[in-house]
Amino acid sequence: MFNTADVVVITKMDLADAVGFDHDLCRENIDRARPGVPVIELSSRSGAGLDAWFAFVRGQGA
Repeated sequence: MFNTADVVVITKMDLADAVGFDHDLCRENIDRARPGVPVIELSSRSGAGLDAWFAFVRGQGA
């Protein structure tokens, strides 16, 4: 699944600190599995990343 992904979406970034999310390790693992894949980090609470995600989805449908 990860070897053919067009994008990686990481959700709930507003909870990352509270749950001890290791951002650097996550990005390393993504780069190892699928070098160069776009990564979009989302937070519905703050809205961070939503514009990038919507733009990606719109571009895929075109």
